[in-house]
Amino acid sequence: ASCLVGSEMCIRDSVAEVHAKPIYGLLWNMVDLRHARCFATVGANRAHVYDAGLPPDCELRLLQAFVDEDEDEHLYTLAWSLDENKGTPLLAVAGERGVIRVLDCHKGERCRTLLGHGHAINDLKVCLKRPSLLYSASKDEAIRVWSLRTGVGIMLLAGAGGHRNEVLSCDVHPSGMRLASCGMDNTVCVWELERHEEQIQRAADFEGETGAFDTRFVPYADYSTHRVHSNYVDCVRW
Repeated sequence: ASCLVGSEMCIRDSVAEVHAKPIYGLLWNMVDLRHARCFATVGANRAHVYDAGLPPDCELRLLQAFVDEDEDEHLYTLAWSLDENKGTPLLAVAGERGVIRVLDCHKGERCRTLLGHGHAINDLKVCLKRPSLLYSASKDEAIRVWSLRTGVGIMLLAGAGGHRNEVLSCDVHPSGMRLASCGMDNTVCVWELERHEEQIQRAADFEGETGAFDTRFVPYADYSTHRVHSNYVDCVRW
């Protein structure tokens, strides 16, 4: 936590995480503004949630620490969400193992495990307008859309008209109607989501076993280009 005083940067507080490993991601909770002072980090097989405190002291305080049972896991990415039924904060984390853990930060425990990717997950995103939707970008050349309400995989965005190498980043438009992605194939793709609204609603209302849901396969992006960059594209934002 830091602030500018005159022309100098003053560090208010800092903390060294106990695992002494690289921190791959840090994200403020902008989904639920009641907890806007909170941010989370991921690194090694751990996720930590902090409270940045109030001015003028802004004293950092560790609220929660989650340790994955797989000691060889390396968490790369995270996304805040919200349990729309209970109004409690959720934190999704993922990394090298290709497994998404959804953590209930109110109870301090894992509430869901999302399985489907065949390789490491590089990026997670949540739609601020619809926090029950989670998007994951993976080394397996695919983007998956998940329902955090029911835990089912809504859509698989991959195929001949999508990415042909590792997907490094994705981002949801503020309207929630389209998704952008990029990756190791030098390509930027845009996927329109509005026409899949019926499928999204079907996933939100689904009451069976998660594996029984009919995930929709979307093999072609609505727009893509590899003619802009001559090397991989590792970040995309609206």
